[in-house]
Amino acid sequence: MPRGRRRHRGRGRPQPGRRPGRRHPQPALQAPVKPGDVTGHCLGLPGATEDFPFGEQPAVYRVGGKIFALLAEDADPPRVSLKLPPDEVVALRAEFPDTVLPGYHLNKRYWVTVLLDGVLDAEMVHEMLEQSYDTVAASLPRRLRPAPRA
Repeated sequence: MPRGRRRHRGRGRPQPGRRPGRRHPQPALQAPVKPGDVTGHCLGLPGATEDFPFGEQPAVYRVGGKIFALLAEDADPPRVSLKLPPDEVVALRAEFPDTVLPGYHLNKRYWVTVLLDGVLDAEMVHEMLEQSYDTVAASLPRRLRPAPRA
């Protein structure tokens, strides 16, 4: 090999078939979940209430006085923070690293912030809302737990 020229070892050069700067392929976008759908779904759960302890935003959804979701409608894109089991948090953040983020100003072990940007479909967001509700409701004393869902 001529002196002064180094052999390239593959670092820094994009691999065939990959675009530089992209760690994960972007899933196909669907119609984004509307904040009104999130509100309707949260308030449709037994014993769920909505309040605004931090001002006009975010909307806070509680069951038995404990928070299970926070919805920031004015963010771009809108986002909802949810409390989930730690193993589910790790799995979702690994699968959707650009859409499921660590909980903003929340315990990163249990809370995630989900961007409502169309990457996750409405069914998956609703399942996550229900899982968050179930996680918080299960931690309540029996006298405060709402009636089981049908």
